[in-house]
Amino acid sequence: MPGDIAELGPTPVESVRKAVSLLSDKSTDNDLAQLKDIARQAILQVQIPHIPPMKSAMEQICEVSRLLVNGATSSLVVRQGSAWEVGAASGEGAEKICGMRVDPDRKSVAGYVINTHKPYFFSSIGNIPDLAVNENRSRRFGDSFCAIPIMDQSGALLGVLNIAGMIQDGAAQRTRQESIKGILDAIAIKLTKIREKESLFLVGDDIESLKQVAMDKEKMLMMSVHDIKNTLSLITANLYYLQQMNLGEEAEEIIGLVKFGSDRSLDLVLSILDSGMMRDQKLRPNFSTVDLNELFECLANEFSVYATRMEVQIILDLPERTYIRADRGLLRRLLANLMDNAMKYSPKGSGVIISAVPMGESVDLTVEDQGKGVSKQQQESIFNFLQGNGQKGRDGAQNYGIGLAFCKMVAWVHGGSIWVEQGPRGGAQFVVRLPRD
Repeated sequence: MPGDIAELGPTPVESVRKAVSLLSDKSTDNDLAQLKDIARQAILQVQIPHIPPMKSAMEQICEVSRLLVNGATSSLVVRQGSAWEVGAASGEGAEKICGMRVDPDRKSVAGYVINTHKPYFFSSIGNIPDLAVNENRSRRFGDSFCAIPIMDQSGALLGVLNIAGMIQDGAAQRTRQESIKGILDAIAIKLTKIREKESLFLVGDDIESLKQVAMDKEKMLMMSVHDIKNTLSLITANLYYLQQMNLGEEAEEIIGLVKFGSDRSLDLVLSILDSGMMRDQKLRPNFSTVDLNELFECLANEFSVYATRMEVQIILDLPERTYIRADRGLLRRLLANLMDNAMKYSPKGSGVIISAVPMGESVDLTVEDQGKGVSKQQQESIFNFLQGNGQKGRDGAQNYGIGLAFCKMVAWVHGGSIWVEQGPRGGAQFVVRLPRD
């Protein structure tokens, strides 16, 4: 008998089938040992698919095992999730048993092997005490059966190899137990690799599922936010109409506060929508020449009613006319976010200082408050999406980490940067550095 498996057949199974056909009643123990080695080589050469199902690889392992000991049927019981089932089979009746569940609590040979990790070698099914068996005695007549646990290197059970219908004569009968034991390590290697590939595929599948869920959630969020934007736009338009009516000083103050809240809510909604577009690189800034002095004065006027309510003074520290190339709408919302935060955390009677400092080819826009400041541990993470500082403002509002994440994105699309540091008056000082052109 050739010792090299490649000389016997084009596939692992065909090689073993050819080797078995060369045996005779006069075959020596050395011939049977060679057959065992060929079967072991064949199992190790079984190709494992790149993606599940792995049934074809296990079927080849079953067929090689069946041919080795001249059995009628061979099957592999493996774990599928939390259950055990026949993962693959070959030979007589294979299609009927493949996929069958195995209950370890039921008195069956496979269940016994799963629980005890002990093998059954060449026992007649009808002679095994207390085990559930097929009542068709003609089916069991002359059968020789084995169920062998397949263990990994750590001693964990990988599966159970079943072989049934082995004839009681023939050359292979003399060394069957040794032959089967000789291929168990090869089967364990293959089952381990199959399990690893299945695990990797499941992890990848789970990741893709989570990505899809996240995308669906974000899509629904954006749809909801878009609807909220339309509602807020309608509210803001009607508040503007009310402001044009002579309703008295007290009513005008209330309308002004409501409009400020509506405007800030609309800014937040637009920030969420624009943040999504920036992450997807779909936002195209509308660059124009922006007069920073005029922009800061507009913001001071916009926040005046809120500043009066919070008893905080807005202080503009501006040089002579300073211009910058920017998207005015995005830049206004960036600065409005910083001013809103500054007022929330400023004590009564303090001031929020807004300044623009030319730095050669760039300009530093700063918003400084006199609150508690930002700890060094949070000075980087505070700009992450949904990473708030855990503090509530004086008005009771919670910082959820949307506005500052938006500010970081706006600075980035302008080719600039943003950071926070301790200001000269002990509070937080946010600095936005942007190129002038």
